[in-house]
Amino acid sequence: MTSWTDSWDRPVQGYDSPTVSVVLATFNGERYLKQQLDSLRIQTQLPDEVVVVDDASIDSTPGILAEFARTAPFPVEVIQFREHLGTLAAFEQGLCSATGEILVICDQDDRWRPEKIAVMAQRMAERPDALLAFSDAVLIDSEGAPLSRSRWRAAGFGPREWALMVHDPLGQMLARQVVSGCTAAIRRALVPVLLPFPTDLHPALGNMMYDRWISWSPQPPLQS
Repeated sequence: MTSWTDSWDRPVQGYDSPTVSVVLATFNGERYLKQQLDSLRIQTQLPDEVVVVDDASIDSTPGILAEFARTAPFPVEVIQFREHLGTLAAFEQGLCSATGEILVICDQDDRWRPEKIAVMAQRMAERPDALLAFSDAVLIDSEGAPLSRSRWRAAGFGPREWALMVHDPLGQMLARQVVSGCTAAIRRALVPVLLPFPTDLHPALGNMMYDRWISWSPQPPLQS
């Protein structure tokens, strides 16, 4: 089952929070990476761990990550690939290595609002049957200035589609990419169902991006 966040203004009340891992994949991300790592440091609910998979960067990214791991106010595991394997392999490794109950996916050029982890963790705690939570995102330019449309509006997902989502979530997800990896949180129980990410669905198709696959994946069987 899926839950989607519809407001960032709702206050986070006291609740038993599940453990949260942030899963980050990097590759030659020196231009924007520090800003995203800084946004993780100032979360109102800090993650229980951050797992970073660096896909054989040849710029200053490994050094930035090493400094972050040394100074962050939470545990940081950095996994360094020796050769460039691509986005799917990096996120596969990160999701497999993370130990939190909730896994929050992170891109190297994101900038997270301070309450992002707190809101996502709360919504998942309120809905123990939900396996995936996701939100919209503000699009920004290379200097960090907001653009005119959000991620959902750019994908053609507006108020009408939002209303239809309540009754037909899969139909909306098949019609357009509603779930972006950088807005998603999943339960760790979903990982065995998701992995490995498919690379050969059809000869005429390229590799499906991991976030598209996550939004389509079935629920794991319930434990009796």
